[in-house]
Amino acid sequence: MSDNRNGIDRILDKIKEYADESAGKILSESNARSEEVIGKARLESERRDLEDEKAFSAELERFRAQSESDYAAYERDKVLSLKQEMLAEAYAHAVKTLAGSSPDRKLQLYRKWLAKYGGEGAYSVILNRADRELLGDVLLSEMRRGDFPGTPRLSEYCAEIAGGLILDFGETRIDVSFEALAAEQKGKADGELLDILFREEKA
Repeated sequence: MSDNRNGIDRILDKIKEYADESAGKILSESNARSEEVIGKARLESERRDLEDEKAFSAELERFRAQSESDYAAYERDKVLSLKQEMLAEAYAHAVKTLAGSSPDRKLQLYRKWLAKYGGEGAYSVILNRADRELLGDVLLSEMRRGDFPGTPRLSEYCAEIAGGLILDFGETRIDVSFEALAAEQKGKADGELLDILFREEKA
């Protein structure tokens, strides 16, 4: 009976010893796996932090570039607006100066424009009221004499223009008023301004 008990105790001791070894081994492997998982998680976290930092830097750079572009566009528009205002004032002054020209100077201009823009067939020459009263008789005499192309006649109608001519061919008109000439030149200058500003921006 005593031998059986001793045998059972030895078996229990072996089982306990085996269990302790297995538990130690399992615990060791578990700790190793935990450290591995923690290490991988740490690396993944660092990788994501790096990616987030890069993404933030890229977004910050994009925002900075957009801000610089917006500011450059604002400055360009401001300069263009200022130059356009200056041009508008300059051409308004030019129209006023032309309108204040001497009768002889106006007559020279009107003769030149009639010779250049007058076409074949009949057409009406429209002036403003002041020029018609001042220069109408002279121009009418020259028209009847055949000094200009086609068959021009002096219109009874007076246009609301600062000066110059409007040639009415019926279906079409050629506007050679001071305002139209100034607007044409202003349009060309505006185009040149845009070209210069965009060229400077790209340089």
